[in-house]
Amino acid sequence: MNGVMSVRISPPPAVSDEAPHVCRTTPLARRIGAGMARVRRLCGAPLGPAVCGLLLYVCAPLSGWADPIIWLGHDAPPADIAFGPDQGQGYGDALIDATLHALSRYEIRRQEVPVVREVQLMVQGPADCSRDLMRTSDREDALRFTAPFGYVLPVGLIIRTSDQARIAPYLTDAQTVSLRALMRGGGFVLGLAQRRHYGNTIDPVIASAQAAAPNRMISVYEDNGTDTLVKMLGAHHIDAVLAYPSEAYYLARRTQAPDQYHAYALTEAPPLISTRFSCTRNSATDSVFAALEAQARSAPVRNINQSNYERWLPPNLLPLYRERLKHPELSAN
Repeated sequence: MNGVMSVRISPPPAVSDEAPHVCRTTPLARRIGAGMARVRRLCGAPLGPAVCGLLLYVCAPLSGWADPIIWLGHDAPPADIAFGPDQGQGYGDALIDATLHALSRYEIRRQEVPVVREVQLMVQGPADCSRDLMRTSDREDALRFTAPFGYVLPVGLIIRTSDQARIAPYLTDAQTVSLRALMRGGGFVLGLAQRRHYGNTIDPVIASAQAAAPNRMISVYEDNGTDTLVKMLGAHHIDAVLAYPSEAYYLARRTQAPDQYHAYALTEAPPLISTRFSCTRNSATDSVFAALEAQARSAPVRNINQSNYERWLPPNLLPLYRERLKHPELSAN
């Protein structure tokens, strides 16, 4: 070879335009992983393809590269507030900020999508996580859920404050309203968001009432259906709305007249609903899921969740919520 050494270089890994992955292994690997950003910026220009390829080929296995974790969310006030004067001040926003700060050694990219798309992406993976989704039996085939990091009140009944006397005959000793009894004889016109799931114990009551008296059920089809329903309630077009108490309180505050609405817990609903982190069920999320499990069980995360959630509860339901927190084992999920 005329005294010239020949070196055969195997094809290098493809160079991506994606942001550099964060190394998650040893300190040495972390330093190498951090340096990969510089390598990627230099590739193709000053270094040339051969040297750049060699660097990538040698360094990539050491850097512990893995797909980034996609943290999915959707605009769902007052849990996640993506727009308006309260942007970023939802009780879920505070929790996510604290949690992702604790997971800073991972490369996590946040993405806002419609809720239906969020469920689809979580199931498809390959490495998606979220704070938003409730644990259900049909979701557990594709997703895994941490221990609860908190609890929320389930769907309740929202009426005009001036109509409390009409509700009195349907109040139980526990100060909850029986939706079944109300729809049988209360003369109330109930507003519903079409295609919304109100809970395994509430949906059958709604179906029965719709079959018996369809003219006392009004459905809206907009994406922000509950917002529309609260406005219809204020305008006396309907008599009651089914909504999460925190959701209704947030919408009522936007009307500048929150005192004109009153929230009740429903007899048919479970006392509490647990809230959990979830991730796509596969090996790509093993490490981050273990970290989320630890976060869910930590006192700081639980305290952040509860204190911020209580800010968005109707004041009349706060004592009930705190009393029910003494028995978290009664939660629905």
